[in-house]
Amino acid sequence: ERIAYQTLKAYDNTLLERPQPLNIDRFAERHLKLHLDYVNLSNNDSILGMMVFSDSAIPVFDPELNAPKIIQAKAGTALIERSLMDNNKKTRARFTIAHECAHWLLHRPAIRTKSIVCRTVGRSAVKDWPEWQADALASALLMPAIAVQTYMKHYISENRQSMIAMYETYGERYAIAKRDQIIRIVSYVFDVSKQAAESRLIRLRFLQK
Repeated sequence: ERIAYQTLKAYDNTLLERPQPLNIDRFAERHLKLHLDYVNLSNNDSILGMMVFSDSAIPVFDPELNAPKIIQAKAGTALIERSLMDNNKKTRARFTIAHECAHWLLHRPAIRTKSIVCRTVGRSAVKDWPEWQADALASALLMPAIAVQTYMKHYISENRQSMIAMYETYGERYAIAKRDQIIRIVSYVFDVSKQAAESRLIRLRFLQK
């Protein structure tokens, strides 16, 4: 939370003051000075992103040849799976870029490796520590704690009486429907997936698991 706060404050303090989507491409390229490159990282979308820490030869997939190939990538390159450019994968792409930014912020000085590969399949159910850290920071960058708290406090203040009345009338059915509505609203405000919004709201204790 502290790293996200300090990083966003240095980049654009309004992101902390007003609930809004972070332009993650601009943040990565202009603030962190990263180069975003969309490539086919695998033949089955098993790899969504890769952060390159030092000039490297990187194995990727060539769909025209239906075979692996090697590309040269400079330090500070975030390789993003090309299929995430599809409009229906916008929030997944945004989170993946934020995840790679988080690796750059957290792990560039600490991890002695040329790159970090971020997979979606083929890994254990328990994430390794660097991946967990990158997910947590990505979430905090896209949904800053202060901005989420500002939005939720205003939302609760504006809707408290009606929520109490509806709960007294409809009980748990209303609570379940309202929970889903809040998740959808927050996902829209910050331009993230419903899954990411739900996880963030749970972490900030606005929702229970």
